Amino acid sequence: MPADATNKTVTWSISSGTDKASISPTGLVTALADGTATARATANDGSGVYGSLSITISNQIIRVTGISVTGEGGRSAISIDDGTLQLSAVVTPSNATNKTVTWSISSGTDKARISSSGLVSALDNGTATLKATANDGSGVYGTLSNYNLKSVKSGYGHNHHRTGGASAIEY
Repeated sequence: MPADATNKTVTWSISSGTDKASISPTGLVTALADGTATARATANDGSGVYGSLSITISNQIIRVTGISVTGEGGRSAISIDDGTLQLSAVVTPSNATNKTVTWSISSGTDKARISSSGLVSALDNGTATLKATANDGSGVYGTLSNYNLKSVKSGYGHNHHRTGGASAIEY
């Protein structure tokens, strides 16, 4: 801008690559995803004069925004003695940088255990809430709640309802 311009203010915008970067009213660019974005400063004096800069963005981390937990074959219960159920976690978005999860039990640790690969093993009749937490630092997790998963095991020395040699499951 000329030193003698009466209005030296500009309006900042991203003219291309709005999915790659955003820009604040003060011109601070925030990277959103790998790629190229063009930042533009347009004079506020009505002249239509602008300047632009192409910015290459790389090494961005795409965080997990959701996790859906399901049992193998759509199952949500273990209905046989000493039974197991393999869980899977589907992470969104599909292009998340780190799609790995850590499996845990948030309630019902006396009823079931879960391996690092999501294999649930029944320990006793009852319910458990199973949790898959994203390993990307986002804090996002998905669960099979105690209403959806029942870990059932019958054993000697316990007071269990038995039906045909297997514990009964009620939803």
